Amino acid sequence: MRTQVSADEVARAAAGRPCWTVRRSVFRRALRQLRYANEATGVAFTLDPVAAGLHVRLNLARPSFYGLEAVGEVFHLAEALRADVLCADDAVDADDLMKVWLAANAEGWDVAEEAGAEYATIETEPCLRWWRWQRNLPELRAEFDGVAWLPSVTLLMENATGRAVRLSTWAEGQAEALPDVDYVLYLASVERPTEPVAIPAAVVRELLDDLLVRTLSTDGVEVPYVPVAADAVARERAAGLAADHSPLAADAYRMISPAQLCDQPE
Repeated sequence: MRTQVSADEVARAAAGRPCWTVRRSVFRRALRQLRYANEATGVAFTLDPVAAGLHVRLNLARPSFYGLEAVGEVFHLAEALRADVLCADDAVDADDLMKVWLAANAEGWDVAEEAGAEYATIETEPCLRWWRWQRNLPELRAEFDGVAWLPSVTLLMENATGRAVRLSTWAEGQAEALPDVDYVLYLASVERPTEPVAIPAAVVRELLDDLLVRTLSTDGVEVPYVPVAADAVARERAAGLAADHSPLAADAYRMISPAQLCDQPE
């Protein structure tokens, strides 16, 4: 690996990747900092180009997928530039950086808890499934275009328990994918909007079980979906759901950002 790269090389490499922005000096237009920010997953961090390579600054008190995405992006860019990645002024590889971050992140959560930070607890596996779905959603939608609609997954926190709740929407029972969620927000009519009702995802999966096609995307993401050919059947089965379920209680949940997910063991 070479250590020093030019500002133009760094800017060109970053421009070829989504979610990267280049910050320059106001006066000299010199490269000051690279920032990665993925709105879909909440992962954000900065890289400072220095004489010895790329100095990385990762956030703490974050869900475990933060490290996976951040470290992957850092080294993808570093390899394209053939530059060293620096952590506390020492050159590190991807495994070393992940180990350092995991240890620091656990301490960060301890500090956040002592400070009374607001966060929602979730187990690691469903947390990672949420991340894989959201991070790959643009590519998934392109891959399944004309096959089924793929909804995004919203995050809520249940006020009484502090648990994270994953929620997708389902309009009129249309043929669409059913990602791994806790509740499906069912809208009975789009033309005559009514208050959507929250249906446990297990109920919807049981209702549509024989219609679901279970497959993997080219990136290995699980995509269970009702195909367009079964749209009419799915709508018919969904028609009576609103009468049997209630809307989400507005005072029982609140929206949270992905950065507020905590999948650390207690």
